[in-house]
Amino acid sequence: MEATAECAIDPLWKRRHRKWGRDNGPVGPYSSLKRLGKITSRRWEGRLLRDVRETLAAQIGTPTAAQRLLIEDVAGLTLRIEKLERKAALQEPTEVEHRFCVYYRNSRRRALQALGLTEVEPPNSEADSLVESIMANAPSEQSG
Repeated sequence: MEATAECAIDPLWKRRHRKWGRDNGPVGPYSSLKRLGKITSRRWEGRLLRDVRETLAAQIGTPTAAQRLLIEDVAGLTLRIEKLERKAALQEPTEVEHRFCVYYRNSRRRALQALGLTEVEPPNSEADSLVESIMANAPSEQSG
């Protein structure tokens, strides 16, 4: 009954429903993990996930079960970041999209640290001193 009511309102409902199905909608930056698991390697999303998984597994060697879970997390976060970056290239990102991109990047960095693939470097003291010297030499605004 519900389908007929929607067909009366939207004549293309059947075509859209058949094309995407219930759980087969387009993959976006906010897609669920269940949806990410259904991606095949025929599209760039699936190839990206596969490449990230294979690269990280090659760097680690033979991953344990916990490392495989972290690799899956990193691959999913990488896909989400790439989707947001592609969307931002087409239009100005909103505040929420910018925040999510930062959240995803930080989560990916922490997951890579948990895998032992990145080291946290202390802040560059030369860059800090350069910024301080520029700020010290900048002309101060005098209100008169």
